[in-house]
Amino acid sequence: MEPYINNEMNNSSINNNNTTTTATSETNTANTANSTNSSGSYSSYVVNCYHDSPKIVNSPMPQTSSSIASPLPSNYTTAKRNSISNLGDISLPNKSNNSNSNNLSNEDNLSSTSTPECNSNNINSQSNTTTTTTTTTSTNNKKEEQEQEIELKDDVKEEKKEEEVVEEFVIINNEFYHTGLVMYDNYGFLVDQDQIQLHIIYKDKFQKEDIIRKNHWIAFLEKNPSALQLLGHPGSPMSNNTVKPGDIGEPSNKTYRQNIPKNFKDLMRKGIPSEYRSVIWLRSSGALARLSENPDEYYNILEKYKGKKSIATKQIQMDVDRTFPDHKFLNTKEKMESLTNVLVAYSWRNPKVGYCQCMNFIAGFLLIYMSEHEAYWTLCAIIEELLPTEYFTSTMIDSSVDVRFVFEDLMQRKLPRLYTHLTSLNLTLPLIITQWFLCIMATTTPTETTFRIWDVFFSEGSKVLFRVALSFFKINEEKILSCKDYVTVYNLIKKIPSGMYDADLLLDVCFNGLGSFPMKNILQKRKDSKVVVTSEYLEFQRRKQGLDKE
Repeated sequence: MEPYINNEMNNSSINNNNTTTTATSETNTANTANSTNSSGSYSSYVVNCYHDSPKIVNSPMPQTSSSIASPLPSNYTTAKRNSISNLGDISLPNKSNNSNSNNLSNEDNLSSTSTPECNSNNINSQSNTTTTTTTTTSTNNKKEEQEQEIELKDDVKEEKKEEEVVEEFVIINNEFYHTGLVMYDNYGFLVDQDQIQLHIIYKDKFQKEDIIRKNHWIAFLEKNPSALQLLGHPGSPMSNNTVKPGDIGEPSNKTYRQNIPKNFKDLMRKGIPSEYRSVIWLRSSGALARLSENPDEYYNILEKYKGKKSIATKQIQMDVDRTFPDHKFLNTKEKMESLTNVLVAYSWRNPKVGYCQCMNFIAGFLLIYMSEHEAYWTLCAIIEELLPTEYFTSTMIDSSVDVRFVFEDLMQRKLPRLYTHLTSLNLTLPLIITQWFLCIMATTTPTETTFRIWDVFFSEGSKVLFRVALSFFKINEEKILSCKDYVTVYNLIKKIPSGMYDADLLLDVCFNGLGSFPMKNILQKRKDSKVVVTSEYLEFQRRKQGLDKE
């Protein structure tokens, strides 16, 4: 089977804007996570325990793919690259040679004025010669002193000018993100100004690595010609499909994912080539099995509910326009319609979830590689199987369990020094990591790193999120330990994911630097903690009802 690549974006028109408007309108995760949440929701109650609320950015993190395997046109950044091509060529200005040349010319002038005067007198007698020489020497000395003073002043002026030039360069070099340069990654996302240098360093590396990965995958598939067809194929030995699917629009408790062979899993951890991502994601996530059982569900839902409105659909319409305002392709009318269709179809399929604001980012990233119906079924797999079932509901109970209890327990066991340090600073991690988990790192890490995380997330499940989040802390452990106050450590941790361009290092630490993560332990912790969170939710509802009666 030939791997599917979504080439719709290759036909999209490129909107070369010279100016960019970064929409960073942040909204509270707890209050806006679900369209049905009210101002007095349980999510707000949970977050208030931390005196603040986690935020979700309504614009994509900047964040790169090989030009040969990119789903976008390879030359779309040519104009932008030309506009910043001189950034790497900036160098400290050479010290001016004007002062030296002035010194040389002045010395020449001195010699030309003194020597002729000395030789201009005819030697008529010994006494006259001595007198003339003495007079000439004293005159020349005065002239030399005056000229030296003038040269000294000129040198001082030149040095001051040079110092001013150096200071101007240093400001440009250190504050380059204020220069207004515009750059997009290979996926069409705007690169943050403070990450441009890192992006320039890594963009060529990404292309070379994608070629190497592709060659490794070709060699693997040549040795194992049936591996790709068996991966996640309905009815294959790898598949666990045993239950009949539910009705259209009704999520099933059926397991569609499969146990992936170790050699295949190791290959995925090293990265999936861009050309193969859509087909591997579909198969490893179980989305292909879902699609095969109900090939017409997506289109039937759109047809059945065409023109109908709900709270979820109204929220989707408001959010889609502001989800990717700076993207080169996802902000086009065609792509925004596709994003709307995927989100609306899922809201009708699963009314219990409806629509959560983070789902728009996840669906948008899927549409970079997939068609609408493929993105729809992959979104179903994420919400209904890869993540706990109440991650995106109005209560957000399962996401609260993960960020408040499971992650804290893992950090305490895997990074005890760091955990003790953060506890001493009274840092509440859910304020930071809630966005990481809900968006599956889509709005926090560079795009290439996000897709590398998704490569293993679809095959290994939600525990990958714990590994990735802990790796952020592990890699930057010493820096975090050096922070002595709440504000400093909070700002540092918030910025860590956006600078994580080295996906190889990140995934190496994920799977080789943190030890084992038995899923049965995570499931048990989730089960125990959910009792606590559910009790909090019920108590909140009782208080809310009492206030309403008053």
